[in-house]
Amino acid sequence: MRAWPGVALLGAWWLACTVGCASDASSNGGAPGNAEFGAPGSGQTSGSSGGSDIGFGTSGADAAAPALPPETHEESKYQAPVATGNVVWIANPASGNVAYIDVASLEVQLAQAGDAPTYVAAVAPQSGPSDGNDRAIVLNVLSRNATLLTRAPQGALTTTTYPASADANSWAISPDGRWAIAWTDTTLVTNANAEQGYEIITILDVNPPAGTTARPPTNMATGHSPFKIAYSSDSSSAYVATEAGIVVIDLVDGDVPTKVSAYPIVAPVAVVDASTAEGSVPDDGSTADASFESDGADASPPVDGSAPDAGRPSDASTADAPSTDGGVVGAPDGSSADADMGDGAVEAMAEFEPFADAAALTASGVPDVSFSFGATWALALVRSDGVPFITLLSLLDGTQSVVNLPGNPTDLEVSPNGDFAVAVLRDSATVVLLPLPGILGDPTTMQTVSIPGETVGQAVITAQGSRILLFTTAAPVTRMTVLTLAPAPSYQTLELYAPILAVFAASDEKSAVVLHSVTPSNGVEGAFSLVPLDGDGLPNIVALPAPATAVALSQAGDHALVAMSDPAAQNYGVVVGAMPSFVTTSYSLASPPTAVGIVEGPGQGYAAQSFADGRITFVDLADGGARTITGFELNARIVNGGGDQ
Repeated sequence: MRAWPGVALLGAWWLACTVGCASDASSNGGAPGNAEFGAPGSGQTSGSSGGSDIGFGTSGADAAAPALPPETHEESKYQAPVATGNVVWIANPASGNVAYIDVASLEVQLAQAGDAPTYVAAVAPQSGPSDGNDRAIVLNVLSRNATLLTRAPQGALTTTTYPASADANSWAISPDGRWAIAWTDTTLVTNANAEQGYEIITILDVNPPAGTTARPPTNMATGHSPFKIAYSSDSSSAYVATEAGIVVIDLVDGDVPTKVSAYPIVAPVAVVDASTAEGSVPDDGSTADASFESDGADASPPVDGSAPDAGRPSDASTADAPSTDGGVVGAPDGSSADADMGDGAVEAMAEFEPFADAAALTASGVPDVSFSFGATWALALVRSDGVPFITLLSLLDGTQSVVNLPGNPTDLEVSPNGDFAVAVLRDSATVVLLPLPGILGDPTTMQTVSIPGETVGQAVITAQGSRILLFTTAAPVTRMTVLTLAPAPSYQTLELYAPILAVFAASDEKSAVVLHSVTPSNGVEGAFSLVPLDGDGLPNIVALPAPATAVALSQAGDHALVAMSDPAAQNYGVVVGAMPSFVTTSYSLASPPTAVGIVEGPGQGYAAQSFADGRITFVDLADGGARTITGFELNARIVNGGGDQ
């Protein structure tokens, strides 16, 4: 294996990481500290300052091309952990086995699944108590069925076989861990034929509540080319987004899951010209408003009667808000004059036609659909490239309306809590905040924030919704803007020194991992940054001798793992980053990593690897010790088991 060279990194004010290694043997790798990366024995973390080998980009909006391509969302390609409790699960399509590893003892056992077990997902509640069992479910590609594996706290394993739809390549697991839907994500199908619609899904009741009879497996036809599945907050309903429309499935009423409605995704034939709408963003990129609240008063309270949080999108206050780097939210001169969009901001449904027949489709031919769920609402929000509005579809009664925007949104995201949405208008460097469901009844609650001088095309909303990370993947821009919503919107723009490929926010909202797009040069094949989001510290960029292939973050937000792989050079490794210190430790791997993850209980990171006889490396996140287990069946493809990815 080739050693990893030390690489001089960017900026005179931050430190670089000269990468080291840890043993790829079957015993402890020892504490890091005394070897060059790639040399057997131990790992090393050191720092130095120097010149640039990475910064193949530009800092702000000046470098943006007159017509940029659509934004790309790469985050889902890099996250692939499958771990439950103290167990890591990995399938072997060749042998038909699923290996499960007790991380505390490093004991490895094998369970027989079906023919070619391939796609694995963890089955566990996303919140609330667990019954103590570890569960995973795997799609058996050749036998076209699924195997549920349940490991009791005492270690006994049981398996249950279910039917599964043909061509299924994904799992959607409900928030309560009860439902598992096997389906075909057509965004993962290469050269799919239009005649093959992949409409069939299989709904499995794999973990019914105590005293409840499990509903039988149910095959159901949805619509042509499904691309997203979401669950209601209480896991009682599932929503399947397809190119033809959205299917609503009742999971709990009746004896079997039932398709209760199907709504076509539609767009209006004609809409108000946003360039002439009151409150629109001028052609020169400036903005005359920081809020669309016509009278400056607070927005109407949420439907549950609670008071809106200060600084959230439901707060339509217009006070000047200085940013932490000296910028001011709103107009470039710091003013924040109100502008009334009037009653035309949300238009009632008039004349519609299906998106499939409209010219304004996203570049992939699939509309961008997001979901928002609350106690009294269930909404689908639809965006298409080049269209200055979004469509809101009520999943309760099928009512549709449009929200006109002061420009064409290049991204649309819903907060994890579902209480607001963010539309990013790249052409005017503007962010539009839409309270949900309040925007339906009161268009004046729409709020805009301008980011003068920056190119921002997409957003990542942090776990609690207090921050929005703004960046672009459509141009080689090296800056990211952190927009903090409370107590009043303010932002800070950070120089990261390399173009951005993907962004992952830690769950504590204090830091993020940013993968960079890098032009290979001088041994640098990839890079990532550890970025503070709270203004405490400076970003730390880390050069990689191979492209990044997987990312994992701990639930506490205190550790991140980044795997990288270059098969041509046989250069493989994983880097562990500690937050908030941003110290990184690098470990070499003997074979290509297929996934990285973190097992929270014992505090172990892992890198599963593609190797004929099976190989996985564990890293103790507390003391840095590494141990690699080799020589059993672990070669697998591991996929994320989330329901709305």
